[in-house]
Amino acid sequence: MGELMKERLLVALGGLFHDVGKLAERAGYRFEGREDLGYAHAGLSYGFIEEVFKGRLREEDYEVIIAGAFHHKPAEEYGKLFQEADRGSSKERSEKTEEQERRELKRLRPVFLGIRLEGFQQNDRDYYIDLNPLELDKDTLFPKEGEPAEGREQYKDLYEKLKKDVKSIDLSDPHRAFLRAYHTFYRYCWCVPASTYDRDQGTRHYPDISLFDHSRSVSAIACALTTQYNKRHKDKRFVIVDGDISGIQEFLFSLANVKGVAKRLRGRSFFLSMLPHLVARAMLWEFEYPLCNLLYAGGGKFLLLLGYEEGIEERLKDFAKRIERSLIKAFGGKLGFVLSWVHTDMEGLTGKGFREVMKGLHERVSVQKSRKFSLTMGEFESLVEGKKGEALCPSCRWEMIDESQEVCRWCEAFYDLGNALLKAKYVAFDYWTYKQKNHHAGFYLEDIGGVYLFEEKPKSLGDFKEVYFINRTDFLEHGVDGFIFFANYAPRAVDGTTADFETLAERAQGDKKIAFVRGDVDFLGLIFQSLEEYSISRIATLSRSLDLFFSGYMNTFLEGSDIYTLYAGGDDFFLVGPWDQMVQRVKDLKEDFDHYTAYNPALNFSVGFHIDRPDLPVRFAGEYAEREEKRVKEEKTQSLQKDSEDLPHFSLLGELLTQEGLSESLRKAGDVIGLMERKKVGRSALYRFYMLMRYYREQEESTGKKWWRFYPLFYYQLYRNVSKDSQDALLEAFINREKDYTLRGNALFLAKYLIMKTRNLSERS
Repeated sequence: MGELMKERLLVALGGLFHDVGKLAERAGYRFEGREDLGYAHAGLSYGFIEEVFKGRLREEDYEVIIAGAFHHKPAEEYGKLFQEADRGSSKERSEKTEEQERRELKRLRPVFLGIRLEGFQQNDRDYYIDLNPLELDKDTLFPKEGEPAEGREQYKDLYEKLKKDVKSIDLSDPHRAFLRAYHTFYRYCWCVPASTYDRDQGTRHYPDISLFDHSRSVSAIACALTTQYNKRHKDKRFVIVDGDISGIQEFLFSLANVKGVAKRLRGRSFFLSMLPHLVARAMLWEFEYPLCNLLYAGGGKFLLLLGYEEGIEERLKDFAKRIERSLIKAFGGKLGFVLSWVHTDMEGLTGKGFREVMKGLHERVSVQKSRKFSLTMGEFESLVEGKKGEALCPSCRWEMIDESQEVCRWCEAFYDLGNALLKAKYVAFDYWTYKQKNHHAGFYLEDIGGVYLFEEKPKSLGDFKEVYFINRTDFLEHGVDGFIFFANYAPRAVDGTTADFETLAERAQGDKKIAFVRGDVDFLGLIFQSLEEYSISRIATLSRSLDLFFSGYMNTFLEGSDIYTLYAGGDDFFLVGPWDQMVQRVKDLKEDFDHYTAYNPALNFSVGFHIDRPDLPVRFAGEYAEREEKRVKEEKTQSLQKDSEDLPHFSLLGELLTQEGLSESLRKAGDVIGLMERKKVGRSALYRFYMLMRYYREQEESTGKKWWRFYPLFYYQLYRNVSKDSQDALLEAFINREKDYTLRGNALFLAKYLIMKTRNLSERS
């Protein structure tokens, strides 16, 4: 580790704790003396840093960290650096509206409340995040409605736990010490508002940025200010870097259904989830920046903030070329990598300036994606020449193998990963300077690094750069560096192993089929652009919050189900499970997402279902589910242009369904199944109703006219084949008596669902 990295780790710690006094102040603590600090919370920050760090570091190192408390009234170099970083980050703050000025909001508000999209009417309900250490349960993560009590005791509990845990961190290794401090701060301050009142300006702020997100952005900016260029020049310059891994969807689904396909899919999914984290960490280590300068990683992308330095353009190109070359050698061009960046000044980190900077970055990313492998085009063939063998791998069908192999080395590695994920509790990262570790379940990429899974904590943490607890935040109690969330839930077979697709199909009621389900958040680009105050910390908050739902909460949500998480993270997911369970669970997931996003109607996701036999090749299943998902999105786009308020969210059994439509259909299905179980209605009668409704739909679509004969034929079948005491209930399921007895919009879906669900029910007497 170089001196520059050590300096930045100290600066990052100073930025992380520069405003910790705000937590202490809300807990009711007071600080006496040190008028040179400016404000009470700065004095409390000073007291915290002094108590936690003084005497445990070299005096010159301690002075760097304690300078963070002087960010309001700096007297020396590092204090001025923190002041500049804090001012740059604090421009994120939104002043309250006239209505909000009437009361002091002392709790964190969900960042989702600040999203406005044309065509969606914003609700006027108020929500807050309760004060609890971060966990993945619903009660902790989901916002609560109304106005909370002051919460002084809760603030005090968070403050004391934070101080106790930071005191316990071993400071001998600066890199590991910062990782542990960073994740401890995340654990306790994710729910604490960064600012509710600004004494400098005499204004109140709408508190939708957490103390954690504000502080990590201050750390990132402060670290970016430590380049030689920024130390010498008054006008500070920064570089925002976007890394994008392409070909992910095709790579994930390009598998044949040979034995072990489910485990290989999970292994590939884990690999693709971790790849942007690994590449981003390798880049941070090479450019000598701490983890705080990674603003976001997930969904095949990452975003970094660096400080400008002479020659940085060439260094970025060299890094991109090395990653590109490594992926070509490993996967023959199946995965690509592009690195894009833009330069900006301090004004470009917030507000309109940052919006324009990010717009320019996105344009560069689009251009770079169209030039895939441009950096290694001249050596592409030589990089893939080593892929020799006697036959194609029967699993991936692109890697060559010889007679001694059943599958290629990557398919074997992904199988081992999928198997290890079932019991894994820890994940470890190496960076590109490290060598492959063959004795662990994981993967290694030349010139990038490796990621490895463990059921027990590694005996020697020094063998790895970072070791994280998976999906649990009590990492310090287990002696590792932090925590990481990724969706890795998998159902078990009777023998305790991972259930295969055939087993899942057998667990379905009715038709023995499985559902392949893909979904992602709608209009994500517009959502980010719609943020009222555009800044690094707000973008990071929104990205982190969405990923926390899909990567973190998804595990809690699926607990006890028979549903595979093949992929979930960022803003999208791909699930596989018994078709009937999947229908109910995805409906419930949408309801939970609504609650999590504070019922903002602009926040939605679209879902495509493909229901089929378990031996359907995965590459087709993924494609078919994606096609159904696109049907929903296309319909939404058209409906928004018409100012429609009733948007579909699901494509299921060939039908587009709204959220209420699916919920209502499942309620009615329960009623009809009850009738069928009591022998009041037979499946053959249900099938006749279905055929009538299908023909009705076909005639309407082909001629544009109503097929009026449907109604007498429907009633004939109703009175002839359904018990008299059950006719009203069946009529209610398919016919809307409040709208002139017309056929319900979801009637055809309901009939299809019932026929599949009742496959094993015998006919009535």
